[in-house]
Amino acid sequence: SDIKIADLGGGVGHLTYWLNKLGFTDITYIDVPTVTISAMYFLETNGISAKFVSTKDFDGDYDLVINVDGLTQYSKEAAESYTSKITANAKHFMSINREFDEFRVSDICKMRRISRNQFWLRRGYVEEDYVPETK
Repeated sequence: SDIKIADLGGGVGHLTYWLNKLGFTDITYIDVPTVTISAMYFLETNGISAKFVSTKDFDGDYDLVINVDGLTQYSKEAAESYTSKITANAKHFMSINREFDEFRVSDICKMRRISRNQFWLRRGYVEEDYVPETK
């Protein structure tokens, strides 16, 4: 429970909320400012503590980075910027994203994919787990 987790593109904050309820305490929420305001309200109203980082300050330096329903909806350049930071600095990356956009996460992520499964909750989405390449 002491791992450093980033909720990249955290939306209203539901994932951050449930990670905290599961006992994880070092959670960083990352999203654009207008969305972050809603998440701050939701999380603070429910007694959840998290660090809030703007997208421009995201450095990818986490034990686990999670992105749900986001990367494939960003511009390809923005998504590549995020995955480059994750590839360089994260120990594990979990992606739950659509497969029917201009690109897939597997097209842009340079980490080694260790699993790929259909996401049980939404048709057209896949859950993928990535780790750094072994040297």
